[in-house]
Amino acid sequence: MAASGYSQSVPAPKVASGYGEGLTSYCVAQGFCFFKPSNDPSSSTIIKAKRPAGSLIHTTGKTWRGPAGGVWVEVDSFVMPDLPEGVGWALVDGPGFGLRGPALIDPGLLDKDYQQINVRFSTSTPIFSCVIGKQKTVGDLVHEVCSRLGLKRVEVVLTKALPKDAPDGSGQLPVDYTVPEDMLNQSLQTIDSAKISQDLNLIYVGHDLDKIDMLNSLAGAPLAKVGSAREDR
Repeated sequence: MAASGYSQSVPAPKVASGYGEGLTSYCVAQGFCFFKPSNDPSSSTIIKAKRPAGSLIHTTGKTWRGPAGGVWVEVDSFVMPDLPEGVGWALVDGPGFGLRGPALIDPGLLDKDYQQINVRFSTSTPIFSCVIGKQKTVGDLVHEVCSRLGLKRVEVVLTKALPKDAPDGSGQLPVDYTVPEDMLNQSLQTIDSAKISQDLNLIYVGHDLDKIDMLNSLAGAPLAKVGSAREDR
């Protein structure tokens, strides 16, 4: 996915650009990265590529700050041959990319100031992953989930556990039987205070059949059997 340089409705303030020194490895925070397929960090060609949240980007340690304030780091292509061909620089952080946090973080801060979050739907396969600051709210996390998956915040509930099985052995109880303390509060809890120790569950409370099918597809689950109901729309 191509992206233009710093496309903003309000121009970012100019700052002194130039080279510097950074880390030799960074942790992917967003589940994707912005790369410049050039050895020249001032190149305006930028691509967006998926990378697993929590995975590492190895670099030469050389950084470059652009005139709009974006910080880029030179990728060590010898250590990372699986990156898109010709990639020379990766975005660490900067304006104009729709990010609500850094694209890359110091791996030493993971677990201390940040936490990796995985979210699943209907199966054990995560459909969303990110690395988020522990002082961010659950609402911030829900915003990221919805932005990535094309959902509305009012349609999404995150839980730490699913309801227990029915006493009669008929299967899992409905979502309404989720234990209250397992329901995450979007406004009152931070990531740290929520004490998240395992993958979260996304409960979709909307009624859009296409979104349900999209979530099931991401999870590797069968699509909703809506047959004639879908044909009648």
